[in-house]
Amino acid sequence: MTIRRCGIKPAVFVCVAVMCLALASAARAATLTVTTTGDPDNGTGDCATTDVSCSLREAVNQANLDGGGDVIMLPSSTTAYTLSKGTLTFTADVTIDGGGASGTTISAGNTSRIITVEAPAAVIVGGVTVEDGNGSGDRGGAAEVDAGAALEFSSSILSSNSAVNGGGAIEDNGTLDVEESSLTSNISPSGAGGAIEVDGSGTNVVSATVVDSDISGNTASTSGGAITEQSFNSAPGSTSVTVTASTLSGNTAYTNGGAIMDSEANDPANLTVTDSTLEGNKAAVQGGALYIGNGPNAEPFTNDTIDGNSVTGTSGVGGDIALGGGVPPVFENTIVAGGTAASGADCDGSVNSAGHNLDDGHGCGFTAAPAGSDLINTAPDLGPLQSNGGPLPTMALLAGSPAIDAGSNISCPAEDERGVARPQGAACDIGAYESAPPVLGGVSVPSVGTTTAAFTAMVADPDVQAGAAFFQIGTSTDYDTTTSSQTITALSPASPYQLVLSGLSPGTVYHYRVVAFDPDGVVYGPDQQFTTGGTNTTTTTTTTTTTPTTPSNRFTFKHVSVASGGALTVALGAPDAGGFVAKATFSARKTVITHRRGKRIVKHVRTTYTYGTGSVGSVATGTSELRIGLSGSAARELKALGSASVTITVTFTATGGSSHRESTTVTVRRSRRGKYS
Repeated sequence: MTIRRCGIKPAVFVCVAVMCLALASAARAATLTVTTTGDPDNGTGDCATTDVSCSLREAVNQANLDGGGDVIMLPSSTTAYTLSKGTLTFTADVTIDGGGASGTTISAGNTSRIITVEAPAAVIVGGVTVEDGNGSGDRGGAAEVDAGAALEFSSSILSSNSAVNGGGAIEDNGTLDVEESSLTSNISPSGAGGAIEVDGSGTNVVSATVVDSDISGNTASTSGGAITEQSFNSAPGSTSVTVTASTLSGNTAYTNGGAIMDSEANDPANLTVTDSTLEGNKAAVQGGALYIGNGPNAEPFTNDTIDGNSVTGTSGVGGDIALGGGVPPVFENTIVAGGTAASGADCDGSVNSAGHNLDDGHGCGFTAAPAGSDLINTAPDLGPLQSNGGPLPTMALLAGSPAIDAGSNISCPAEDERGVARPQGAACDIGAYESAPPVLGGVSVPSVGTTTAAFTAMVADPDVQAGAAFFQIGTSTDYDTTTSSQTITALSPASPYQLVLSGLSPGTVYHYRVVAFDPDGVVYGPDQQFTTGGTNTTTTTTTTTTTPTTPSNRFTFKHVSVASGGALTVALGAPDAGGFVAKATFSARKTVITHRRGKRIVKHVRTTYTYGTGSVGSVATGTSELRIGLSGSAARELKALGSASVTITVTFTATGGSSHRESTTVTVRRSRRGKYS
């Protein structure tokens, strides 16, 4: 049985494929409403419509007895539905419809596994939190999917589950689908797969699909802090793991693969990762984010952001990626950066490249055709892992990032991890994040009176975060007046933003332009003009011919402040209308250990890090405040250093004039509690 994307929300069912057959037959089968949070078990048949009490266990027994298609309604409750009599075993197709993960919890109190799905059952669980399951001496703390069975979690949370031998949250021997869900703080104390273990060691078809989900803070005592795929004895092509538009962060493996370990003997090309972020994962031996070994075919990674992972062992290798033999995976439109390890900061071993990748070193061996499409020794200029709109934390491309418009349009997904359509510029961006500043359309021909004017600008916001638009107007391109901002709705097509002006001078030429911004950037419309009607009553007694002056570009630094989160606010004395662009950097001395011909080589090198970038416009002479966010890679380095001397280089380009650059230096300190000053 194949699981497809059902997109279950609490009390809402939208089915598009075979896995949803339970829903298709629900109209013919029973709807069983659980009425107690306790765990009585009075045998099967106790949840008939005439029964006044129905526990979750009794509802599962009834659904199994009915033979498939029942829907179990699990209302929200301030008290968890607690299991005291062991795992819930499903033998028939069943759907559990929770009242929302924030208000509906199933717990086993760390005494047993919570869900076991036996063949040929297909079970859907939507809108619940599944926590404190314990696989005891077995695998799968929250759930186990047997061979030939299927299980889907949708809009759910799996947290604080454990299984000694593997699959802290889920042991998958059948078909697993995780959608719009969160798997956090699960653990396998003596096994692999802190969150999910996909075990294709037999000859069965085994698959796991993770979409739009957050897998973070899980731990495996061996390999695969988040996910382990093993298929040593399976038939070729029978085991697969697919991760799409998901974030895997802060997971830990005490051997290999801080986020994902994929080890196969004869199962080709069955790990696929697309539009996903792998950040801050740790391994002790190999592959801070990924350990991939023994596969006979190249496994695809497309438009992923793999940044800031680490290997903590003193002889560890592959801060971001380690390869364990076989055919290397193939990367396209992917960022690999910020890895740390005793050897192989970003990659231990060269991967295959299909082009348009970015490596902040050159350890991954990106050398694809067309020549120059891979960017090596290039900092990606990423923001920290945080909410940037969309359902999951992501790493934004900061203004001016070399990854913007540097990808291939041929293979990039239709949307980024947040749901922003690709491409937004001339080409897709590299990585899981697509920068989406506003898009300006035309401005209507003004309706002009003697002292009034009205016109409309078309502005679109392709971002999942709202923006704003305003107009600048004046008798010259100094634009001495800025109108109030109007909100641009997120993910909005070109929409009209209107301006009505009054109190203008008759017979006067006015300049105007539209300006729009969202968290991904600021865009300026072209200068346009209109002339009010009537006659200008100003009497000129002397006519003087003057040569137009060149706009001034010599600005001043007024002060720099450091927010507790690390962002810099730079107050600048603007000399004229124009725009500021800033980049903050600092350098640190690092010890790099390499091995050549069996000899250990220690080098001390000074590396420059990008603290962050920012930009702001100036409408005239006055003070402008420019904000520079702290990038994720810089934050990690400052954590180790404690403080750094940060150089802020600012370039001001006057409207209609030339550019001027100045620099200033400020010391940024980080406390033990992670606060900056």
